[in-house]
Amino acid sequence: MSFCRNCGKELSDGDLFCPGCGTSTGIGNDAETEAAFDVRTETNDEALMDAYISGSTGTPIQNHAYEHYKNAYSAMERNNGGFTMKWNWAAFFFTGWHLMYRKAYLEGILLLVLFTVIPAGFNLILQIAAGLCINYLLYRRYKTKLGECKAESDNPSTQLARMAAEGGTSTIVKVLAAIYFIVYIGILLLIFLGTAALAATPDYYYYY
Repeated sequence: MSFCRNCGKELSDGDLFCPGCGTSTGIGNDAETEAAFDVRTETNDEALMDAYISGSTGTPIQNHAYEHYKNAYSAMERNNGGFTMKWNWAAFFFTGWHLMYRKAYLEGILLLVLFTVIPAGFNLILQIAAGLCINYLLYRRYKTKLGECKAESDNPSTQLARMAAEGGTSTIVKVLAAIYFIVYIGILLLIFLGTAALAATPDYYYYY
C-alpha cells in the first residue's frame, strides 16, 4: 500500500498520478503521459474546486493564493457549508477590488460604492468585516457556480472547463486596479507637494 507524497491519498498499484491532487507518483517519467494528464478528468468535487480556484483545468500551481482558498473552502465543506472564519489580508486592504479580481464583480462594485458613501471613520470597520467574511462570500459563489455547472452537463471535461472559466482571477481588473492606485497616489502626492510649496512661500505685506 502506498500514499501520495503531496496529499496523502491512498494510491492503487500502477497509478502514475495521484487521483486526488494529480501529483506524479514517480512510477513513470513518460513526457507524453504527463502532458496527457494535464487536462484533468476526475469527476469529484475536489477537482472541480481546484479548477475554480486556479482558473485552470490542469493540475493547479501550489501557490499561496491557491493554498489559502483551498484550505478555506475545504474547511467550510467540512462545516457543511457553514461560515468558517479565515482571515484574508487581500480582502482587508483591497476589499471591493479584490472581489472583482476573484470575478465577484457585482459584490465588488457594491463595496466600492459603499466605501465612497459611508463616513470615512467607518471604512476601517468595513475593511475588517471584509477581511473576516469575504472568504465565505467567495465560497458561496463557488457553490452556486458548482450547482449550475453540474446541472448544465454531466461531462467531466465540460464541468472542469466551466468551473475554470467561472473561477480564477481577472487580469483586466488587476490592470485597472493598478492604474487606479497609481493615479490615486499621484493625486495625493500632488496635493501634498502643492500644500508644502504654499507653506514655504513667504508672505508679503504691502503698506501704503
